[in-house]
Amino acid sequence: MIHGISKSTVNVIPMPSMTAFEKTGSTEKQVKDSANNVIQLADKRERQLIERIAIQRDQDALEVLYTMLRSRVCGFLRRLTHDNTLIDEAYNEVMYQVWSKAAQFKGNAKVSSWVFTIAYRTCLGMLKKQNKQYELQDQLEMIEEQVTEDHVQQLVESRIIERALLELAPKQRMVLELNYYMGFSLPEIAEITHSGLNTVKARLRYARHKLRDVVELMESDQSVSRFAAQGELL
Repeated sequence: MIHGISKSTVNVIPMPSMTAFEKTGSTEKQVKDSANNVIQLADKRERQLIERIAIQRDQDALEVLYTMLRSRVCGFLRRLTHDNTLIDEAYNEVMYQVWSKAAQFKGNAKVSSWVFTIAYRTCLGMLKKQNKQYELQDQLEMIEEQVTEDHVQQLVESRIIERALLELAPKQRMVLELNYYMGFSLPEIAEITHSGLNTVKARLRYARHKLRDVVELMESDQSVSRFAAQGELL
């Protein structure tokens, strides 16, 4: 006996009950176990369907699998695109590939994982193709609308720039032509012209500003002349 505590008293001390944390952990484990059972049952069912498709070429099995996976796969595809038409086309293509490649399923992963892999690749491929089609269509429309106008505009601008270049001092024009038309770097131009690099930079900077001012002036004069000509015709 320890300080008045009898043996009988020690024997009747109750054991601690399960804490709320332990109860919560137990509940979560039950939920996880239940979910895992559902997943395993679903995968077992899907494997049976894939086997019927691969061996028996069973179209009824394909229809069942099509319905079983549709909501999950389409939900996944919606994360890649919000184009419902594309999603439907992609899912149909996915299930066609499932039908065609069912015999290639090795069973190393869940059927749903295998199908999701096909869905991911299929959707990305369709998106890439769609983007290329849009880009090509936009380019064709742009070319069709602008080809004549752009050609005329290029001729006009080239003549204006040629005339504007003649307004520049020879050394400035040489630096500009070596850089823009012949593609030489500034150090290379400095070597060609036997000038310092800072001198070349200054000449190029001045030539740009001068050329821009001259071109703007010539374009303005051209617009005035065109307006006057139209007035004479009227």
